[in-house]
Amino acid sequence: MKKRGVQISDTVVTFKIGGIGGQGQQAAGLLFAKVWARQGYWTCDWSEYPSIIRGGHGTYQVSVGRTPVTAAYRTIHLLVALSQETANRSIGDLADGAAVVFDADKVKVDAARAPRIRHHALPIAQLLQSAGASP
Repeated sequence: MKKRGVQISDTVVTFKIGGIGGQGQQAAGLLFAKVWARQGYWTCDWSEYPSIIRGGHGTYQVSVGRTPVTAAYRTIHLLVALSQETANRSIGDLADGAAVVFDADKVKVDAARAPRIRHHALPIAQLLQSAGASP
């Protein structure tokens, strides 16, 4: 099915963002779910966060499909790792050909451990500085 230039097959696609509590993964995950739902896709989201206000590992996961999605799928197709812990915990759940986006200064993804994964290292601090934003 093609909607506005985005292709979703009959399978379910899963997005996961994770990091240290307070980094915005809850807001980003919810926004991702809303965008797909408003385009007419079925979504199921799942949030994991510690009971403390700041700190601790937290994630937000969204599974998207053309037909009803009634559970969060374990296999991840797009991972945004805001912390090393997210990369370490999620590496085993990545699908063949999955993409991992991470801050090159803070997160290292072992290519030998995940050779079937597309790695996208971004210099987040440099991008923020060039945009005039604070970390």
